[in-house]
Amino acid sequence: ALLFRSGAAPVVTEDLYLALSGSRCEELEGWFRRHCEELAVAAAVWDAAASTRAARAGAPDTLRHLKLVVRPGEAGFVTQASAIVDRGFLLTMDYGADFDALSWLSVVRPNFEGIHTMDARAQYAAECTAVSYLQCPGLQDITTSVDFTEVAKAGDELGWEVRAYGPLFLLEGAFDEFAEQPHVHMLERAGGIRTIGVKGWYHKPEFEPWSSFKLLVQE
Repeated sequence: ALLFRSGAAPVVTEDLYLALSGSRCEELEGWFRRHCEELAVAAAVWDAAASTRAARAGAPDTLRHLKLVVRPGEAGFVTQASAIVDRGFLLTMDYGADFDALSWLSVVRPNFEGIHTMDARAQYAAECTAVSYLQCPGLQDITTSVDFTEVAKAGDELGWEVRAYGPLFLLEGAFDEFAEQPHVHMLERAGGIRTIGVKGWYHKPEFEPWSSFKLLVQE
């Protein structure tokens, strides 16, 4: 939340709208172009959902907008990888989902900002978390979900073809045909889901939208 004291009474708001610079608009142009069809569908779904909520509440809904987290770094990652890799495979693995899933999340959870912040470790809490979530870069975990559709489409423009996409569990069905001895599944090697880290990688994301690692393979 932001607090403004420009007048006699303070104004508190959780939304601050700023004009984008020309360079920023140019940076986002590719994202809008790649997702124009998905954005139109998401807007239509949001309109229908907002109308339903307004009808149930018995009051008009005067504010309709989608909250989407845009990360130009996703396309930048593929661009930089293409600059150093002439041929081979590009493997992307992180928390996230496809564009449709992320936009649907913004419809069913309109107050979710798309950003998950975890407190710093206990020994740094007083100096970091208690001051600001931005106080200690690198010690404070601020997580967003990767848009794998953006990574795939940005890669397609650079010649990267999608070979596989799915949850991290997809690796459980992968085998190296050239290995002398077949490798057992990762969960078997780990002795099952015994740690919080492994559970987070394989966890179903119904309650925690940032959980469940995904895997994207491009060639």
